[in-house]
Amino acid sequence: MNSIPPFNLLTKPTGPVCNLDCTYCYYLEKEKMYPGNNNFVMNETTLETFVRKYNHFVWQGGEPTLLGIDYFKKHFHFRKNTEVVE
Repeated sequence: MNSIPPFNLLTKPTGPVCNLDCTYCYYLEKEKMYPGNNNFVMNETTLETFVRKYNHFVWQGGEPTLLGIDYFKKHFHFRKNTEVVE
């Protein structure tokens, strides 16, 4: 059986957008890399795929709060309806 060894994956569900202004952050200027695009929110299909495929999630920084409570409700809905295989 082919198995993938455990690894950590950091995904930014709001892309380069953040509502904090941390002086140490290297990501503050990344929004300029996508001129003309102001919709950086991870779409529902991608969210569902991530939730069903990975079983450990960590949100960091200010950007997760930009998503609102409905995003997290969807996350936990997908999570609740997923059988975890370890």
